[in-house]
Amino acid sequence: MTDFRYAQFCPIARACELLASRWTLLIVRDLFSRGPLRFSDLRDGLPGVSSSVLTERLAHLESHGIVERRELPPPAASTVYALTETGLALRPALIEFLRWGLRFMASSQPDDHFEPNWLPIGIEAMARRDPVPPMRIGLHIRNGEAPIQLTVHGGPHGVQVEPGPAETDAQLETDGRAAVMLAAGALSLEQAEAAGLASGQGDRALLERFSELFEMPALEPTPNQDPIS
Repeated sequence: MTDFRYAQFCPIARACELLASRWTLLIVRDLFSRGPLRFSDLRDGLPGVSSSVLTERLAHLESHGIVERRELPPPAASTVYALTETGLALRPALIEFLRWGLRFMASSQPDDHFEPNWLPIGIEAMARRDPVPPMRIGLHIRNGEAPIQLTVHGGPHGVQVEPGPAETDAQLETDGRAAVMLAAGALSLEQAEAAGLASGQGDRALLERFSELFEMPALEPTPNQDPIS
């Protein structure tokens, strides 16, 4: 892969030169949400990418100090790709990019791939930044043998999302897609429980206010489709 240059003395142009080629930013996303990862794990999580393109994109990111290879000790004894300090510095920009992209999520296609491991950074991006009712809710996201546990707590300074379990006022167990719909207010707790998509424990009144901890931008209509009502 030959590096493309805009030949402009501009930080946005430089960032686009590094990250704007197809698949590159999604590789960064997966290394944030699932990494460090073996080459095969990266490829399996990016349906549609060829091995040759993935190899080129990883080499490009390595050459610019955004990604590095690491050797895992036995018994794993395998090579994984991980973000460097420079790569990890992309986190605030990635969250803002995700927040902006939410407005274009009015529809999905039947073949759209979804990874529950994308949710922690997604939930963080949806978290409100203005004062909210004080509450601490444990979010348990079903993910096969590797469930994802988050603690979402709100107060006068907005909402914080932290990994792992903690002492909470209530607990919400749900699958990945339902977690997004509950946070967006597109699905009520009662509806989710009736469909077997979620279950709640603890302070029921707080669980029913779960969506107050998050904000969604106004959705932009998908071309030739009606927006979600």
